[in-house]
Amino acid sequence: MDIFKDFYMNLNEQLSKPLTDALFFLEKRIIFFGSKVETLCSFQYSLISLFPDLIRNLRNVATPALHFDHNSLEIINRDNKEKIERYGMPLSIFGKGCFFQPYIPLQQIDMLISKETTSYIVGTSNAIFLHNKECKPDVIVNVDDFTIEYRNKELEHLVSLTPADRKFIDEIIKIVDNSWDDGSNDILFDGSDPSIRSKFELYLFSLLYSIKLYITSPSESAIQDKIQVDNTIETFDPNKLQPITQEYIKKELLSDFNVDWLKAWINTKNYNLWDMSVGEKVLDVPIDGHPCKGSSALDGVEISLRNTFKDLNIDKKMEPLKQGFNTVLSSAESTFAKFVDSTKKKETPIAEKTTTSDNKIALTANEIFGKL
Repeated sequence: MDIFKDFYMNLNEQLSKPLTDALFFLEKRIIFFGSKVETLCSFQYSLISLFPDLIRNLRNVATPALHFDHNSLEIINRDNKEKIERYGMPLSIFGKGCFFQPYIPLQQIDMLISKETTSYIVGTSNAIFLHNKECKPDVIVNVDDFTIEYRNKELEHLVSLTPADRKFIDEIIKIVDNSWDDGSNDILFDGSDPSIRSKFELYLFSLLYSIKLYITSPSESAIQDKIQVDNTIETFDPNKLQPITQEYIKKELLSDFNVDWLKAWINTKNYNLWDMSVGEKVLDVPIDGHPCKGSSALDGVEISLRNTFKDLNIDKKMEPLKQGFNTVLSSAESTFAKFVDSTKKKETPIAEKTTTSDNKIALTANEIFGKL
């Protein structure tokens, strides 16, 4: 739980940086660097655990020569088994040419520069890996200060967050913030490891559903070609169910996931393996796109501003000023109250004198009117 708290609290501080998980799909060369080995490894395993059933299938991923092998052991949870089979989990992001080592010793640096290696995800506390040009990392993730350095500049754009992604991450951050209490030993579901994993699971399944729906749907041009071949003329009928086209799906569903990133993922080996392993059963359970579908760019601006103010600790820095202002205000109120009391006391004799004078004038007037 600690690693999730650290990860998302620091992600909250730099929300403009994209999710590291998005890089895992693209089969790139990623080095995680950190001085504390335990934290370094836990950080990577926490990210791996966000991919459904992947952490249970890491037996043959330590070298680029091994093939990814699915664990054939029976899955105890029946519901989980159905989801895994329907969506083709786990994704084969590791396999021949792509390996994973949460901590790689210096003696194995040759594995990174081997011709057999096309991509890797490794962790190290040795800076030699960062400065060796032959390792050619695309991305370096510093676990100590939670920074991401893009050696491959194109990737920064590919994995940039859409407004829907930003809102999705912001909601997770708020849940973790609200549920985390250092003074309490109570464990709530919201903000717990299973809660966070379930949200990322929904995100991934929504993505896979949207892609499969896009692939299996006709394009507008294909529909028009079919109409011309059939020599039929169709007019728009509002009462008739219109076909779902790829253009519609791209606009309404896929755009929330970053289309450029999707194009890059579709060209990877693990996507092709997934596409071949699953049929249209992915579409058995309809999912209405991105979990935060319909978010606008203004939502992203609002989130950035809110997190910026939080980063600057405005509330804490303004606290002395607030206290000083409250003290001055209380003093001013007290002084004003004393001033009002003293003014009332001074005005009382004048008021009485004025009343007596007014009575005299009134009597004089009555006498005059009486005489008339």
